[in-house]
Amino acid sequence: MIEGSHADIYPKVGTGEVDILAASWLPNAHAELYSKVAADVFKLCKLYDQAKLYWAVPSYIPSSEVSTVSDLLKPEVMTRMPTTIVTLPESTGLTILSRKVLQSYGLDTAGYRLTPTTPKAWYGNFKSHYDEKKWLIFPLWQPQWINAAYELRVLQEPKQIFGEDSAYLIANNRLKGKISPKAIKHLGNIQLSVADITEMDLIMNVHNLTAREAAER
Repeated sequence: MIEGSHADIYPKVGTGEVDILAASWLPNAHAELYSKVAADVFKLCKLYDQAKLYWAVPSYIPSSEVSTVSDLLKPEVMTRMPTTIVTLPESTGLTILSRKVLQSYGLDTAGYRLTPTTPKAWYGNFKSHYDEKKWLIFPLWQPQWINAAYELRVLQEPKQIFGEDSAYLIANNRLKGKISPKAIKHLGNIQLSVADITEMDLIMNVHNLTAREAAER
């Protein structure tokens, strides 16, 4: 098994260095990465629907003040909301689409800026703000264990730039010659849900169990 960012693994599954990638979010989040390898891969199965990227805020921020992306432009909100939005590395679908949201809603003109960083720093920035009940905008997605561990509110995004995806197992075309049709069919029958993934993610990250232990629960 090879671990890495989507930006690292997509080219590898395209060349066949990696046989299977879990998971490819389409048609939105990974569109740019997928387009570069589409001719060299096939969809093994759809793992789950309702895969979403979004911006969230802690629930202690009143919904009457911030419930949509456009609310971030309110003068009274801008006096309290940090204009630096800490996000994941530049190559991630979350940051690629967050830049489009920033521009489409005029948030960049108002002074908001994205700061890409490592997953560890992204989470650390969120946790320090949350623990002190400070305001912040938190780029996030589902399924993700943070949604189950903290009280957050997803900001409405009427232009639907983030959209909604389905998550697929994708494989290099040569996999069909490496394993039997029966194995291909078996892999094609895998089906999960957002709730399943969130629960397993929570068990691994909060209770420190292995992926196998989480899956067996």
